Amino acid sequence: MKVKVAESRIPGAGKGLFAQEDIKKGQAIMDVTGPRRMAAEVDTIYADNDYLLELNDGTGDCIEVMDGSRYANDAKGFVGIPGLKNNAEFCSRDDQS
Repeated sequence: MKVKVAESRIPGAGKGLFAQEDIKKGQAIMDVTGPRRMAAEVDTIYADNDYLLELNDGTGDCIEVMDGSRYANDAKGFVGIPGLKNNAEFCSRDDQS
């Protein structure tokens, strides 16, 4: 999958992740990579880090997203902006099977 990080055309949005080729519904775009951060660390050391993705294993642990996937759609960023919505979702490899 070819994607690139570039400045968004949405005023004040900063950078975003943009497809360079058509993406079919349900197709994986990219893997999220980064170190696992334990729940206790997240609550103290990483509390102000906007690039954490909580794991769905019930531990409260997160992945500190270190690659281009950190620029994928941010649901919090679209709240209250008419006409904008996420068009991608984060899921585990297990969910892809």
